[in-house]
Amino acid sequence: MSEPQPQPQQRSIFDLFDDEARQAVQVARDEVARTKRNAIGPEHLTTALLKLDGAQARKLVDSVSIDAEAWVAAIDELAGVGTVEEPPQQLPFTPRGQQTMQVLVQIATSMAHDSLGSAHLLLANLQDPEGLASKGLERVSGDREALGKAIIDHLQTLPQNEQMKAQAEAMRKAQAAQQAGGAQPAARAGAPMGGGSLSPAAQRVLQAAGQQAQELRHTQIGTVHLLLALVTDPDRMTHNIFVKLGLRPEDVRSELLGQLRAESAGNVAAQAAAEPSEAESSDAGQPAQA
Repeated sequence: MSEPQPQPQQRSIFDLFDDEARQAVQVARDEVARTKRNAIGPEHLTTALLKLDGAQARKLVDSVSIDAEAWVAAIDELAGVGTVEEPPQQLPFTPRGQQTMQVLVQIATSMAHDSLGSAHLLLANLQDPEGLASKGLERVSGDREALGKAIIDHLQTLPQNEQMKAQAEAMRKAQAAQQAGGAQPAARAGAPMGGGSLSPAAQRVLQAAGQQAQELRHTQIGTVHLLLALVTDPDRMTHNIFVKLGLRPEDVRSELLGQLRAESAGNVAAQAAAEPSEAESSDAGQPAQA
């Protein structure tokens, strides 16, 4: 009987961080304490990146003539100061901070980079037009489009990981096949009928739903993925509705994921039971070997 093969250990997004990105997270922890909060949000990551003078993110900000100090001051003014005197040792991410990490995964996959630096982090923080990073930049009249282009131009010069490149290509082909079969991508699926446009919050939820489907290896985005995205969305109205109904959003998410995993396991088991293995097929009618 052969020994069971050890399963590969799943890598965390933080395992991909280079020294600059790790340093930015450490400074973000200091920013949490400075602003008297109890969790790391995109605003803390952004101000940390802007304070790392020698980091690539700060160099790119300077390259498009954005005043980093003024940007930090604008974010501080928008965010305000909390009331937490001693933040916990193990700082969690806010819902928006978690969303930034999800966007970071998408950036890593699409660009096929096997390490993530300060420029990747800054790009992820700028993806939310309603976030404090974007609003603070708008307040100091910074050119968000020019900065985004400068970051992408820099990232496109970095070497690609061939394995991740192959995964990204497979993902693109799967999305193309879905569109050919009539399925719409997340960016278009929610376009309202009869005109109008999606709000930034709705666009954010659709993007997160696509990420949920991708992480679960599902080929289509369904209502369950939308619900998963909604329970982790930072929108206070949505959060308060769950709370008013006596439901904790994290409990709803845990239950949904449990049901999905159980359903997937059941489908695999049913398929295995219905389809005999090659060995069973070839040995049919033959006496058993001792």
